[in-house]
Amino acid sequence: MKKSSKFPDAKKPGESISEITVPAIKPEKRKPGRPAGKRSDENFVLISAFVRKDTLRAIKHQLIDDGRELSELVQDLLAEYLNR
Repeated sequence: MKKSSKFPDAKKPGESISEITVPAIKPEKRKPGRPAGKRSDENFVLISAFVRKDTLRAIKHQLIDDGRELSELVQDLLAEYLNR
């Protein structure tokens, strides 16, 4: 009994490489869902800092009221700091 190969498309003895057909690789389509965010954007890096709980809580409430994100506020403050 002949064993079945784990690699049916592998080069067989006596077969030249030019005779092997390689299936076309289709580019992966993004699955529907959430759009790519800052984490996958190479222009952004993740940082962390220690801040007081009460300060963060107050800032989060203010940002919600203003319709902004914390990362946007931090970016603006850091840019302002560099420009002084």
